[in-house]
Amino acid sequence: RCAGICPAMVTQLAKVQKVINGRDAVLVSYSVTPQDDTPAMLAAFGELRGIDPGRWKLVTGDPEQIYALARTSYFADDGRLDAGKAATEQFLHTEKALLVDREGRLRGVYNATLPHDIEKLISDLDELLERD
Repeated sequence: RCAGICPAMVTQLAKVQKVINGRDAVLVSYSVTPQDDTPAMLAAFGELRGIDPGRWKLVTGDPEQIYALARTSYFADDGRLDAGKAATEQFLHTEKALLVDREGRLRGVYNATLPHDIEKLISDLDELLERD
């Protein structure tokens, strides 16, 4: 349903999906509206956009858990949130894509709407996979 940054992100991340084919890497995207998005809805979304579920996981779950994870691990909290309101009432999604190694260590943060940043992510991923 997002008409903002999400379409640009999907377009750019499709480039990453292509290069990870057959490699030891996977894309994971979390729903920004988990209270509305079922696994079936995400599967239909992915099918319409050419997302290969073997290479790119579209996930949903408990809204409070997803929002907490987004704020603490995925840099989605930019200071505009009101601590007095429920997380489900004020979720901010982000244009950031993160490169995380198999040990769970953060290796890079990129703007997933910008082609140059996606090229850098792909280059960094190639380098990371060559070392492993």
